[in-house]
Amino acid sequence: EDRLLGFVVHLGVVMGRAYSTVAGKVFAIRSVHLSRGYPDPLLGMPRVFYALTGLKRRGRGPNRKWPITVRLLTTFKTLCDARGLDGIAYWALATTLWFFLLRVGEALENPRPSASNRPLRGQDVSPLNQHGRCRTFLDATYMAISLRQGSKTDKFNAGCYRVQSSTYNEICHVQAMAALQAAFPERWTHEASLPLFRDSRCIPLTRATLMLMVKEAARLNGDGEAAGRLATHSFRIGGATALYHTTHNLHYVQRFGRWSTDCFHGYLWESVEKQKGVAQKMVTATDQVIT
Repeated sequence: EDRLLGFVVHLGVVMGRAYSTVAGKVFAIRSVHLSRGYPDPLLGMPRVFYALTGLKRRGRGPNRKWPITVRLLTTFKTLCDARGLDGIAYWALATTLWFFLLRVGEALENPRPSASNRPLRGQDVSPLNQHGRCRTFLDATYMAISLRQGSKTDKFNAGCYRVQSSTYNEICHVQAMAALQAAFPERWTHEASLPLFRDSRCIPLTRATLMLMVKEAARLNGDGEAAGRLATHSFRIGGATALYHTTHNLHYVQRFGRWSTDCFHGYLWESVEKQKGVAQKMVTATDQVIT
């Protein structure tokens, strides 16, 4: 027990690791012992759990990530326009993440070999119009994506299908995908089984470069604080927030974003416009309160 206590203190206090990291390592030790037929090493060691509880209380809460807004997307598009063919690919990636509430790992290829490495391919992204599937995104009024099995958000492990209509606006996933298809048509033909989001040298796009571009867009907007609070997951957060403000339907946001629990509430940010007139209605309410 003393050795485990020392291990917990060293990780949590000396090395400054978060509670979740330390707890994960402690229970990994337990898992290895049990898998090899040894007794549970944590039985009869209450001080280890007390130490973990204390570490949890001692730690600071996680910084809540900020959403990527339409204003930030507009600046991000300006950066993409200056990058030529590679910028076209990054803009298509950004709009797909934002409008479809995707995790970056569901769109990009993971450089580390993994069983859950299932990036979007050309054959997974389809142009649609009122008659059904069409040949190119130039003729499309909708964009459909098919997510394969194995995603973290795939609670039934059956994959899923999502459709979004065109915005007919500068910020548009359909137009962004049309530009990508025009630049790299082979990604929907003989390269349809390969990762879709690659640069002009056919090297997969990286989340590191995507994040650098997002932070640069925030700085160009004059918001240095936002640059430190944004992450690649901010695309999913921003898309969910925009969808919430548009539909005012929490169940729809949860279903479209494929959340199995109400944890998605932590992704949603309120807006000033949504509060317009609320205070006035509060003071003019004539409902009789039952006491």
